[in-house]
Amino acid sequence: MKISSRVPYLLQPLLEWLIDNDLTPYLIVNTLFPEVIVPPGFAQPDGRIVFNISPGAVRNLSIGKDYVLFDGRFSGSSFEVCVPIGAVLALVTPKSAGAPRSHGAATATT
Repeated sequence: MKISSRVPYLLQPLLEWLIDNDLTPYLIVNTLFPEVIVPPGFAQPDGRIVFNISPGAVRNLSIGKDYVLFDGRFSGSSFEVCVPIGAVLALVTPKSAGAPRSHGAATATT
């Protein structure tokens, strides 16, 4: 029997906790993973991209068993982001150790 990933079961409550505590949630994604759909030109040279997924930054955020999906605006253009669960590297906040700095992060805006 194949065991499903625990990542989607951990992402949603962690996201809710971060938001409830007025912390900005950043989703770190490996864009080199198959089926990742992100806006071109925002990934770092190592293939990572960092998204602010706070309610004010994205729309239609959905964390499912297989994908994280949301809509955002990048450099003024709308874009639907699709991240397979296997491409999720972390969900962090700037106040946590090793969190991304503002430079190099793609911030979706509504």
